[in-house]
Amino acid sequence: MRSIRKLSDEARSGIRSAYIITSVQQLTRELLDNAIEADSTQIQVLISLDDWSIKLTDNGIGIQKDSLAELGRSHMSSKKGSKGETLASISQLASLKITTRHASSSSTHTLITRAGHSVYFGLSLDGNRSSRGTVVTVTDIFANIPVRRKSLNKAREIHGIKSDMQSLALVHPEIAFELRNSQQILIQLPPKSHDTVSRFCEIFGYALAEHVEEINYHGSDHVVDGFMSLECAHSRAYQYIFVNSHLIVAGDLHSVVSTTFAESSFGVMANEPASMESIDASRRHAQRYPVFLLHIHIPSSILESTYDRHHRMFYIDNQASLSNTLKQLVIDFLVKYSFISPVAESYTSASNPRHSQATTLSKSVTANKRAVSDSAVSTQQSVRSVTSPQPSRDTKKAKNENASRTSQQRRTIDVHGINSTRTSKSDWLTNVLNKWNNPTYRLLKSTTATSVDSSESRRESFKLTKTDIENARVVGQVDDKFIMAVVTTKNALVAFDQHAVDERIRVERYLEALIRRDDIVLVDPPIGTLLTYEEMRTLGTNVETVEQWGFLIDIDIKPSQEHYGQVFVKTLPGVMHDRLIREPKLVQDIIQEAVARGMNESTTLNWHVMVGLCPPTLLSLVNSKACRNSIKFGDILSMRDCEMLLQSLSHTKNPYQCAHGRPTVNPLIRL
Repeated sequence: MRSIRKLSDEARSGIRSAYIITSVQQLTRELLDNAIEADSTQIQVLISLDDWSIKLTDNGIGIQKDSLAELGRSHMSSKKGSKGETLASISQLASLKITTRHASSSSTHTLITRAGHSVYFGLSLDGNRSSRGTVVTVTDIFANIPVRRKSLNKAREIHGIKSDMQSLALVHPEIAFELRNSQQILIQLPPKSHDTVSRFCEIFGYALAEHVEEINYHGSDHVVDGFMSLECAHSRAYQYIFVNSHLIVAGDLHSVVSTTFAESSFGVMANEPASMESIDASRRHAQRYPVFLLHIHIPSSILESTYDRHHRMFYIDNQASLSNTLKQLVIDFLVKYSFISPVAESYTSASNPRHSQATTLSKSVTANKRAVSDSAVSTQQSVRSVTSPQPSRDTKKAKNENASRTSQQRRTIDVHGINSTRTSKSDWLTNVLNKWNNPTYRLLKSTTATSVDSSESRRESFKLTKTDIENARVVGQVDDKFIMAVVTTKNALVAFDQHAVDERIRVERYLEALIRRDDIVLVDPPIGTLLTYEEMRTLGTNVETVEQWGFLIDIDIKPSQEHYGQVFVKTLPGVMHDRLIREPKLVQDIIQEAVARGMNESTTLNWHVMVGLCPPTLLSLVNSKACRNSIKFGDILSMRDCEMLLQSLSHTKNPYQCAHGRPTVNPLIRL
């Protein structure tokens, strides 16, 4: 056995660097953070992933000559709380060139490193800069880790860099940002005043922030400002939470806000007909997410020691108090715009300065809020008929209060009434019968029969495979609803739900045709669809997000930033073209969802792989069509029909349930 040896310093540095810098997006984000911390007001990024290079130029304070000499070495930093590993890691994974002129100097100096070693330090060979600032050029990124290059998706890296720059522009509106590649400018944001809403509208268009409620809360240990929008989005991409100007990844704080929104009627389509029956399930399925941007300010001494800048996470002792504050702020917003009814007397406003300490809700408030959430679900029918973003408060309040009382009473009956009835049963008769020796008929001890249909029994002793279904012997149709068959390999009698079986066969056939784009229908005239400016811009740079589902788009983005723009859909997937032509609003929902989800990296044509990436509305339409067109209860089937159904079912990917989750087969008895 070979002896264990300590890795060399170079090997350890390489491993550590590959762990710290995992992607081009993260590398760029670190350079952007450095430029912002240098008090820059203009930041330009030129990226070329064809030759794996990045160039960042800023007009910050610059780097002094003595400090520049130390850059690229581990644990050298001027920032409190920083580990000083970023530039050192970059120099290990790529070629690094830093050219800088400090504000107090008239000279420009350059540092060049390769593989972690300095190869040049001195006056700039390109001449003096005319003003202060720094240029960081990174080339040959991950050249010594080819597997890392191969694993990175270039389109996703560019998208991630754009998202990072947009988030930084939101929290630093006074800085001008520009991102470009060799072909075009991807982002160009001039400096703004300290107006977050205006910056948000500049980046994403005015449609998502046309009507907002600005937040300004001051507590004893934290301050929250920002806004919540009355508009909805088709993804969570427009939900931002910053802590001391640091973007926080989706986590507990996001969950608190999103869950509180979800428990209200916010996002329900108010422009739909009043009748619930007239609203198709596919329309109700379309998800709409809240849009919000919140800045949280806490003492820097708490954050500096706990913030993980690489993973954008922080740990704080009083996070429960902070979560309750966010929850109450959302409730304030929802009550103000009648998305939930106000809670009488026990309702506490988080914006009241007298309650800056009392951010933890009392038990009574929590209980009442649950009742409100129940009532919000109960009154969705009335909410859907409202066309204004601010429905009538009096009518809604009365309905919500009635529904709340009803839901509370119903819970009381379920919990206490039924349980009390069960526990009041007397056992005197059982004792008498157990002691009595019947001279004629001997009393048998009670036995417990375990049904073959129980989930535990099926899991342990009855597993039906596709081969079992294929070899099953059809006995016949029962009650024009079920197909009785004997599974010879299991020696058991089973019942197949004829509707669920046919629905499973059809939905897989439709999905395969959709993914393979076997049938594309030309639409004449094209269907006009209204999109927001940000959706138009995203679609213009990545039209494949929609075309991969069979929608060919004609788009013309004008340079002026309008609230909305129109695109024209020239083709539709043949599987659903009839329905989509009748209801063009569904086309808009599908396109918006596809744009929100982005381009799928997978190029496979296997429907069972791609179905998880399908726009929810489109998937719901396919499931609905399979259900409507399948065999119904009451349809008479011949023996041949039954046998063909089971043969087709055995060749499906998931033969055990229909498109909506109903079981296709139920075991009855063993023979």
